[in-house]
Amino acid sequence: MSMISALLLSAAAAWYVFRPLIIENSPAAVQNVSGRELKLLDAKQRLVQMLRDLELDRSTDKMSEQEYDTLKRTLSLELASILKELDGPTKDA
Repeated sequence: MSMISALLLSAAAAWYVFRPLIIENSPAAVQNVSGRELKLLDAKQRLVQMLRDLELDRSTDKMSEQEYDTLKRTLSLELASILKELDGPTKDA
């Protein structure tokens, strides 16, 4: 379980370091989006990267199938929630 924590912490640290480079060139940086939408887009990108990292760790046998299934389910549910919020009505009247 500590390996999973280390993986998640590493992914979060990498996101924190590289986020300015990613956001500067993202469509959200060019468009006029609210702070909430930007936070949701950041969270979406972070979760997608974490799922990619998780898939890599599974393919290189760095975690058990049970750990993989649990983490993938958790991250996927969180990502689905964020995507649902992004698709919902966000216009301020």
